Amino acid sequence: MTPPPAKPLPPGVTVRKVGPIDVWEKQTPHYVLSQVKTVVGQHGASVFGGKAVQGFTAMGLQTQHAVAAILNLEPRHFFKSMTSEDDPTHTLWQDVYHGPTPNGLAYIKFMIFYPPAKSSTALAPPPKLVISFKRL
Repeated sequence: MTPPPAKPLPPGVTVRKVGPIDVWEKQTPHYVLSQVKTVVGQHGASVFGGKAVQGFTAMGLQTQHAVAAILNLEPRHFFKSMTSEDDPTHTLWQDVYHGPTPNGLAYIKFMIFYPPAKSSTALAPPPKLVISFKRL
C-alpha cells in the first residue's frame, strides 16, 4: 500500500526535520502580538506553563520579570513561527521571539490555548500561553 500524498505546504512555509517529525516554519507571526499582550496583561503569571516557569527561574528571573518581558516584546523581536513537534496535522502554531530581560535575551515561545472547563457549570481555567522561556 502506498502512503498518502504529502499535504501541500502553504505559501511561505518551509519544513525542518526533527528526527522523524516534520515541523513547519514560517517567517511571519501567527498570533497578533497585541492580543498576546492583552492575554498576558489580563491573566499574568497564570499563562505560563511549567517548562516556561522552570526556564525563567533558571535565568534568575522572577515572575514579574517574565511577564514584563512579554509585555515589552516588539515586532522586531520576532524570530519565527513553527508548528508544534507534537502536531502531525500542522495546525498548532507557535510563535518564537527573542526578547530582552534584565538577565539577557530569552527564547520565548508561545501559542494561545484555552483549556476547557471541567464541567458545564465550572469557570473556564485561564488560558495557557507561554510554552518556553529560556536563556538564548
